Amino acid sequence: KTTYATWEKDSERSAVPKDPRNWTKEHVKHWLSWAIREFSLSEANLIQFVQQFQVSCSSKVLKKLIF
Repeated sequence: KTTYATWEKDSERSAVPKDPRNWTKEHVKHWLSWAIREFSLSEANLIQFVQQFQVSCSSKVLKKLIF
């Protein structure tokens, strides 16, 4: 059993598309909330994740995902 099994069930229940390129801001928020719970992330870990994400994304994608 993988950890992501809970994401599959949760994403199906919440109608989050399987392909993240099709996610809305709400889908991203939902995924982040799930990841925080699933992996017991602290605020510091989340900030680090977002900073790394910002560096790796183009400004066009980042503007779409900012919430």
